[in-house]
Amino acid sequence: ALPKKKPKLLLNKRRPTTSPRPKASDDTARRVRCKVCAGCLAENCGECKICLDMPKFGGENKLRRPCERRVCLQLMSKGEKGKGTPADSADASASSTDQSGDQAVGVQVAGERARG
Repeated sequence: ALPKKKPKLLLNKRRPTTSPRPKASDDTARRVRCKVCAGCLAENCGECKICLDMPKFGGENKLRRPCERRVCLQLMSKGEKGKGTPADSADASASSTDQSGDQAVGVQVAGERARG
């Protein structure tokens, strides 16, 4: 006589969750880009690990982050309005230099228009 087969448990099927997702606490405000600083206005480099993951550079879009050169210098809480003007942030970022004395990466040259 053959042994009886046990019914297979369906462990691999996902079940819909009944509990809602835990929300972020109110004291941890979400931070958003200012859209006026040199970091926000910079172009994607196309060379860093994050850019190479972007679809427009042939990547799979798994990281879903901005280019390493496009880091906002003036992150704000979500409810705040822009505190600085584009001219103020451009003056501040143009004066910032790295150790070699070169201007910071992604700084707009006077007269160039930002694409967006």
